[in-house]
Amino acid sequence: CDERHISRHITNHYHLPTTDIEADHLWPLAHYPHHGPDPDEPSVGAFQALIDHTLTTATTHGTRLILGGDRGDLTIGPAFTLQSLIEGGRTREAVRGLWDLARLSGRRTALAAVGRSLNSAPRLTWRRLKRADDSEAPWIDPDFARRVGLAEFDRQIGPPGPYDDVRSLRHALIFSLMHLRGMVWSNRSYARVGAVFADPFSDRRWAETVLAIPQIILSRHAKHLLRNAMTGVMPEPARQQSAKILPLPLFHRGLVSHAASIVEELIEGPICGHLGWVDAAALATAYRHYRSTGQGHPLIWDTLSLEMWLRDNWS
Repeated sequence: CDERHISRHITNHYHLPTTDIEADHLWPLAHYPHHGPDPDEPSVGAFQALIDHTLTTATTHGTRLILGGDRGDLTIGPAFTLQSLIEGGRTREAVRGLWDLARLSGRRTALAAVGRSLNSAPRLTWRRLKRADDSEAPWIDPDFARRVGLAEFDRQIGPPGPYDDVRSLRHALIFSLMHLRGMVWSNRSYARVGAVFADPFSDRRWAETVLAIPQIILSRHAKHLLRNAMTGVMPEPARQQSAKILPLPLFHRGLVSHAASIVEELIEGPICGHLGWVDAAALATAYRHYRSTGQGHPLIWDTLSLEMWLRDNWS
């Protein structure tokens, strides 16, 4: 997750003091059972050990207010491009978005978007068919899922206004329960070390603005507008190179090698299995498939987090 090739341009340009944070020893489950879930929330991020260390270092150096970007991708990320709508089988929304694109950006831009979508059609169709065969969470007990209405849970929060279908999708993304929990988690992590967490992308006026813009236009232009607004403010090499860098190798290294014995202990006779929430054998199979192939289900970590919480708090 080394971003110094970007950040150095900024810190050198403005003569800012810097402190590098070494991350290689702070993989998921490092220093277990420390950095686990709080008593009132059975969920914790995989990189909590790294985040806690970083926040502690920052406050030691006098930092009190830290800006985050937790809702950046949710509000202006390219979630609903023409290709993604076609991939999701949302033909009506794709046609409406294409009309907005032609009306606001010109026919040539709209035709180019159609061309890219047609070129991607075989790949998108294959991905869609492949997804149809994937279980959302193969180790969640189906009787438990039916009993608690799991399939309907994320649809309980609907948009407050007369949004069209694509704006409703953006609204659902911004206010999804998973990301709301993430915001609470960030706020709690910062407060624990005496820092204030602030996320500019969570400003209500910002959300109203992005929901008012046609989503096809937003997906095409929003990040370019932000990048262009930094001309003359950010050093040019940093402005051109800025991009998200994900610490996926650190995650993989932690679960597959460094913390493998801890994971095996957590999934061996798990409490969530005894409660009838998950199929323990299916969970173990999914984890060992991940260890051997590197292809894991995103809910593996959430299930481990739940099990850690149960072991600390369930009688």
